[in-house]
Amino acid sequence: MRTMRIPGRMVSAVLFLGLLALLSGGSIAFAQSQEACPRPPELPAPPPNLVTAAQVENGDATLQQFVQSFFQYVASLRQHSEATGYIGCLLTNEGPFLSGSTYFVSLTLSGRVDLHGKNVALSGGLLKPDIFGQIAQAASSAPLGGPFMAEAGNAAGYAVGGARNPDGSPAILVAGFDLQESHLVLEVTAPGDVPAVTASDVVDRATLKAFVDGAIDYFIRRFEAEGYEAALKIKRVFRDPNGPWRAGPVYLFVIDLNGFTLFHGAFPEKFELQTPTDTLRDVVTGELILPRIIEAATRSLEGGGFVEYHFDNPDDDTDSAEIPKVTYADAITADAPMGAAVGSQTLIVGAGIYGDPVSEKSVASTSGWLARFGRAAAGQTVDMIGGRLSSPSSGKSQVKIAGRTLNLDDYRPSDGQAAGFATTAHVPDFWDEAEGTFRSLSARDLLLGSSFQLSSMSGKSGMGGGASIWGQAAHTGFDTGNEVSLDGSVTTGMLGADYEWGRMLAGLAVSRSIGDGGFEPAADVKSEMEASLTSVHPYFRVVLGEGMSAWGLAGYGKGGMSLKEDDIEKEVETDITMTSGALGVRGDILSVEQTGFLDVAVKSDVLLMRIESDEEDGLPSIAAEGTQVRLGVEGSRGIKMDEGGELRPSLELGMRYESGDAEQGTGFEVGGGVRYSNPGSGVSVEVRGRGLVASGGDDDYKDWGIGGSVRVQPGAMGRGFSLSLAPSWGVVSGGARSLWRQSSVALLTARGESELAGRLKVEMGYGLSMPGRALLTPYAGVTLLSEGRRDWRMGWRYNLGPSVRLSLEGVRREGLEGLEAPDHGVTVQGTVRW
Repeated sequence: MRTMRIPGRMVSAVLFLGLLALLSGGSIAFAQSQEACPRPPELPAPPPNLVTAAQVENGDATLQQFVQSFFQYVASLRQHSEATGYIGCLLTNEGPFLSGSTYFVSLTLSGRVDLHGKNVALSGGLLKPDIFGQIAQAASSAPLGGPFMAEAGNAAGYAVGGARNPDGSPAILVAGFDLQESHLVLEVTAPGDVPAVTASDVVDRATLKAFVDGAIDYFIRRFEAEGYEAALKIKRVFRDPNGPWRAGPVYLFVIDLNGFTLFHGAFPEKFELQTPTDTLRDVVTGELILPRIIEAATRSLEGGGFVEYHFDNPDDDTDSAEIPKVTYADAITADAPMGAAVGSQTLIVGAGIYGDPVSEKSVASTSGWLARFGRAAAGQTVDMIGGRLSSPSSGKSQVKIAGRTLNLDDYRPSDGQAAGFATTAHVPDFWDEAEGTFRSLSARDLLLGSSFQLSSMSGKSGMGGGASIWGQAAHTGFDTGNEVSLDGSVTTGMLGADYEWGRMLAGLAVSRSIGDGGFEPAADVKSEMEASLTSVHPYFRVVLGEGMSAWGLAGYGKGGMSLKEDDIEKEVETDITMTSGALGVRGDILSVEQTGFLDVAVKSDVLLMRIESDEEDGLPSIAAEGTQVRLGVEGSRGIKMDEGGELRPSLELGMRYESGDAEQGTGFEVGGGVRYSNPGSGVSVEVRGRGLVASGGDDDYKDWGIGGSVRVQPGAMGRGFSLSLAPSWGVVSGGARSLWRQSSVALLTARGESELAGRLKVEMGYGLSMPGRALLTPYAGVTLLSEGRRDWRMGWRYNLGPSVRLSLEGVRREGLEGLEAPDHGVTVQGTVRW
């Protein structure tokens, strides 16, 4: 809602209405036919000697008599407030004051049309100077005016001065002048008056709102600069079919809070100066339209609102009532100075479009968001089913809780033994190597780090048949960070069952994916997206040879998607369908004997995905596709040394390729290292390094790390002195597996080049023998990071054989960002088996 200060004696009740508003005050509903102008019962009947327009047309009265009779009749009704609406209705409808070419026209002293009794569409026009000159001269020739003639008789009538415009300024009343378009000056909209969004630019809710906001801003700016004259000019400008404010079915209208139509940009003769509040209805629902528009425009002080309804398009004889019309309306409240006739009044300015399409930018963003949702859900499926098939033998029963695996087979009862299981009696902290800090276990960690597999083959060996049931969850996030930012998160839960016989395994998994997020098509505008998908996935695995297997899966899912754009009150819900398929291989492909250097294993998969949405409520059908190829190669070899040690070199290579309607990118990663260990001396030394390069669109990402470790523990079974030293720069852990684990290459390229951080981890301890073959190891250590952070650790570990393990550690963290004082913590861990 806008507020505008009215200068002088102008009041908002007459901003668009002109002379008619002075007479009617907008309090009586103006009819669409002369039968709808009933005389209020409290008004006296017209005098029998009232001179009518029809009498002038028939030659039974003069124009002067017509004007004098009109003034006398109006003067007799001035004490009746109900009379203004009644007279106003008669002025603009066929009847005593309108017949043929005889009717009233009011003019400002500049020659601009204030009111045209027969054709309200000409209101606001400017008379040609020579015609207005004759009218002004005739109006001032006598107290009751006089006749005039211009353009060789083409412009003739009777003019009288002494009338007043609604702002109190002098006006001229003209009768008998059949004012046509040809009598007006051709006025062109100044270049500076062209709005940023014109009527021809309006294609959706966003542009419709911008169009109406621009009209309100334009009106306020012109009115505050030029006053009442500007209001009349704007009527003409807004109605010009060749101008920026009118194009086909897109036009402006102005009503008051009663629904009285002050201005109609397209069909003034049908709607203007009337109050169709109780007659305009939704042709489908029958609901009244104008009360809904008024409510939408005034419900908030922050802006207007949208209304959707079904209404015949008067500009199209072939349109269908099934196509909705969407109108946006906002209110202007004009405050007048003290003493004015009206203290304040609210006007409502609006426009509408037929159909309710989603904007092209929102369609493109929705397509991009849906593509990323589909690829994330399909990628999670591949990872979870691929993980289920990761080992040649699937006959294990296990439960994973918060990333800690409990192999149930290890605790099955043997002959003569009781059943047992292992549990962890603590809530652990998790060390983030990249950040060099601990993070606490969250509910998300607990959910996503937990899974289960129950197999009827547990504890059995051989190639016999067996069934398994398993479940897992996964979570993925994405954020493009581009000009139109797309963000979201996808969580998928999966439950599967399969049967294995011989070298074959076949199964079926059911998944449920839920995603939410949104995009920002413009500054300070946020569109929300939600999607859900329920899918079925048949899958298989075949063992090709010793240590080598191939697998495949297919997927089909159905669900729904919603788009919500709060700023334009637009919400769309539609159905979605996704199909997917993947193939993969993993296992040993080359031996040392074949390569002469390393044993080589490979892991690779290919994913194809297509997701589609149905056309719904202005959102066209969307189809998005995606392809993902991942390849990982690992090589290692153990070399026995003469002194009893072992040297183990390793090499890892990774590649990832993505294409389709989401981000496209390619990444390469290499990692390797050498490890030397000698159990006899208790010395182990390791050096590792890795590097990653990824490219997606205009963005690139580089990441590398190198590190090593030296550990000395000469005592047997952990007893005696121990020392470990582990310097590193960058992220070293994971080898060449970072690319494989990423949800997309785009998440890497969006970060740019990583910052290289160094750290040094040192720990010293001493293992003490305790009664009952137990071992107690007190220790102390420190982790130094290049950012100036330091973590001091001190504690002890207690092992009572393989059945009981306890640890207690105190940590002092210094130099944490945002904390002036050190941070302290205590971690307790315990594992008991029986």
